[in-house]
Amino acid sequence: MTSGLGAAAIIQNWAIRRSDRIATACARLVRFPHLGLPFPRVAEDARKLSIDGYLALYRVERDAVVIVRVVDQRRLLEAIGFDEK
Repeated sequence: MTSGLGAAAIIQNWAIRRSDRIATACARLVRFPHLGLPFPRVAEDARKLSIDGYLALYRVERDAVVIVRVVDQRRLLEAIGFDEK
């Protein structure tokens, strides 16, 4: 049986690994900004990159890639804000 502390450590390790995978995938956008698919359902300039059950929502600007949100794919995407500049 797992103690409470052991379970917390397992969850923390899982969260760290998940966030590392998300960060690594988002870092690839520097070299390949159009890697994600256009996502006009959320905003005209929105793009999405699927990562382990999460979506990185971003926009490509002239000299930058702006990650606007990282959300669970199960969220109602129309309910989230995208126009934060």
